[in-house]
Amino acid sequence: MYIDPGKMYTLRELAEAFQISERTLTRKLEAQDLRGYKVGAQWRVRGRDWLAFSGVLRGPHVYVVANAKGGAGKSTFTVNLATLWAQAGRRVLLIDLDPQGHLATFLGLSVDPSRTTAQMLDDELQLGRHHPQFQERWHTL
Repeated sequence: MYIDPGKMYTLRELAEAFQISERTLTRKLEAQDLRGYKVGAQWRVRGRDWLAFSGVLRGPHVYVVANAKGGAGKSTFTVNLATLWAQAGRRVLLIDLDPQGHLATFLGLSVDPSRTTAQMLDDELQLGRHHPQFQERWHTL
């Protein structure tokens, strides 16, 4: 069930959608583990409060896979992990800082050795802050 953060839900709607008893939800509301509003005799829960309670709104997780040794399986591990997360419905962003660009190769993308992230960062370090092209280059990025 899709939860709209701005919509109010009854306990019955949430209980049926997520297979939780209404009594359990009532206990969570009374213990203030779950934020809700009592309207008459019935509890209502705002969508964003449910998402926060269920753990969906924890924010992005950042993982770094690094090892100085080549051939350790960093790219293979990263692609496989990202694929599993994507199949589970998570949004995944991969950033390849490897000068060889093996992560892009695994994903079937062509790699231009002069246009890798590592090369771009190296070029930016060479370009001084007071260089006339500094602002233009960072704006382009």
